[in-house]
Parts: sequence; structure tokens; C-alpha cells
Amino acid sequence: MQLSNLVWLLGSESIFRNRMNIQSLSTPERILLAEELWESVREKSDEIELTPDQVILLESRLKAYESDGELGDSWENVKSRLLD
Repeated sequence: MQLSNLVWLLGSESIFRNRMNIQSLSTPERILLAEELWESVREKSDEIELTPDQVILLESRLKAYESDGELGDSWENVKSRLLD
């Protein structure tokens, strides 16, 4: 079910949030909830349809990656750039 359909069923996003009472959960509980939600989506990922624009974007990124020849950067270099 798409978010827009869920919003339609529940009336609005704020009603959705109020019914779930997500803010009453602790941060670790919300993280666990997010992980469980993500896992439930991942398990059904074959049901997710990409738009033609998304397919084009992904194909161009894959082509760029394959033609680059580099596998990326080390965590130390990435972390250093982020912290600078």
C-alpha cells in the first residue's frame, strides 16, 4: 500500500502519527520500529515498481560505476572528509 493510500484511509498523516503515538516511544524503540518496517518492505521489494525515470537513473549510475574502475574510498578517507 502506498503512503498516499494509507493517508487516504486514515484521513491525514497527523492522524496516522497520533494513532501510532510514535513520539511516545523512546528513541531506541523508534529505531527498532524503523528497522522492523524497513525489513518488512525489504522482504516485499519485488512488489515495488520503479518508474521509467528511476530505471534510467539507476542504469546511468550503474554504467558510471562500471566505467569508473574504482571501488570507492576507504572509511578513513570518507570519515575524514565528513569531519573536516
